[in-house]
Amino acid sequence: MKKNVKVFDYKSGAKLIVEKNDKADFVAFVINVQVGSIDENEKQFGLAHFLEHLFFKSTKDMSTFEIAEYLESLGAVINADTSESKTNYHFISLKENFEKCVEMFSKMFFEGAFKHEEIEKERDVVLEEYKRTLDNSHRISMINAYKNLVKGTPYEHDVIGTEEVIKNVTREEILEFRKKYTPDKIIFSIVGNIDYDEAKNIVEKYFSKILDCKFESEESNEIVIKDVENNFVFHKKDENQSKIYILFKSENIYSDEVNPLMLLSVICGVGMCSRFFNELREKLGLAYSCGASTFFAKEFGYFQIFIATSNEKVGSALINIKKILNEISENGVYQHELEIAKTKFKADYVYGMNSVSRQAKNNAKKYHYFKNIPSFEEKMEEIERVTLEDVKKCAKKLFNSKNYVVSVCGNVENVEDIKNAFN
Repeated sequence: MKKNVKVFDYKSGAKLIVEKNDKADFVAFVINVQVGSIDENEKQFGLAHFLEHLFFKSTKDMSTFEIAEYLESLGAVINADTSESKTNYHFISLKENFEKCVEMFSKMFFEGAFKHEEIEKERDVVLEEYKRTLDNSHRISMINAYKNLVKGTPYEHDVIGTEEVIKNVTREEILEFRKKYTPDKIIFSIVGNIDYDEAKNIVEKYFSKILDCKFESEESNEIVIKDVENNFVFHKKDENQSKIYILFKSENIYSDEVNPLMLLSVICGVGMCSRFFNELREKLGLAYSCGASTFFAKEFGYFQIFIATSNEKVGSALINIKKILNEISENGVYQHELEIAKTKFKADYVYGMNSVSRQAKNNAKKYHYFKNIPSFEEKMEEIERVTLEDVKKCAKKLFNSKNYVVSVCGNVENVEDIKNAFN
């Protein structure tokens, strides 16, 4: 556990994490709610995201504009985000205005008016956001790959929801979904130049309703990710380039393979000396952008490859990606590649430590999964322990698996040839 972090547990199941950072110019505050799109049924698809939008609307005493004007007059930067498993409401502020911002967030949390006219206006805003996704070929390709990877599970539907639900959901249904915000699913996370007791006293002062109540947690249903049924999905879109996403299903966030897989993704597709950049862009000129990344959740993870290339080059791109993956699977990676990847990981970690907002979110996430927030030194020790053999073993298991999806969004004709290029 980080030495400068204190965790406070409350009888309701809620938690408060405070990280003191004397060098920070701001204080970050996050309300991490473990409710997201996987908590929705078919008639609720998109409610977690819709509810996030409504958090910033009027209270019983203040209008939407008055709330925004008040927080911005304090110099606060406010935002929120929704994912499959959680919703974050957060702000960063100057230390001297921190308590006022927390007080305002508590009013927004407890006293949201959910007025019919504001729901209707925000309904239009969310619909515009939904329509924007329909025009985004990158997102279309990624979503199609992801849906096929997690088919038949609550992860399958997109966080933004469906047009039907967004158009027709009622105020009563939104308020009913809001009841899922139970105390045991809430983590308050603070990072900045603030004393532990001061931060604790402020949160307890304004969120006592959550912290002091008695609540019995309910057991959540286990989600099982099945094997992939369809390895290829194509979306016809009349554009000059095709956007290709390749997802390999990997182990979950608790696996010993997480660190080797993260380093493998860096070696494959992060930076100008990565395999993909060097081979696909520099040597072959197949793409302007290409890369790799990883994602890990409680039930599963995935290794993602991305490339955007001309429609007529899709087959060639897949052939060469497969060639790179086979080479790594059979022969592993070089020691100097692994050392560079470790240094890149360390640099990114340090950059993240300089963002109080990012740290506050990460602290909540890590504590939720592991009941621990490792120090920088502990995390670097984990990374340093990864060997060439660890990376090769993970690559062989991953890239030889049939649990993958290739998604292409573009104007391609030779579908069977494209399939054969990666098989």
